[in-house]
Amino acid sequence: MNIVILDDYQDAVRKLDCAARLEAYQAKDMAAYAKNLGTLTSKYGISPFFSIGASPDNTNSDHCLCQVAQGGLGLPDRDYYFDEDKEDKRVAYKIHVAKMLALLNGTDD
Repeated sequence: MNIVILDDYQDAVRKLDCAARLEAYQAKDMAAYAKNLGTLTSKYGISPFFSIGASPDNTNSDHCLCQVAQGGLGLPDRDYYFDEDKEDKRVAYKIHVAKMLALLNGTDD
């Protein structure tokens, strides 16, 4: 069983009497993940899960609206993931993502 402990609760969980029981499981804290997600957003402008922005209100241009949109590094649309004629693009995309992750990690391989 995998257990994920969110950043905000790590200290509280470690203080519990039952915290020692987590050692038998693959408990992960999210500190490194949160830091990497922040780096992706702030340094590289990549929003892996969602992006937030502002745009003018269509009915009242004096106001701006907050827009939340799906983020990610994904392909342009659903067809790229499933259509047989786009297999070459999927392969190239996987190679590209692997290269970008290697560069983010500071390696060239």
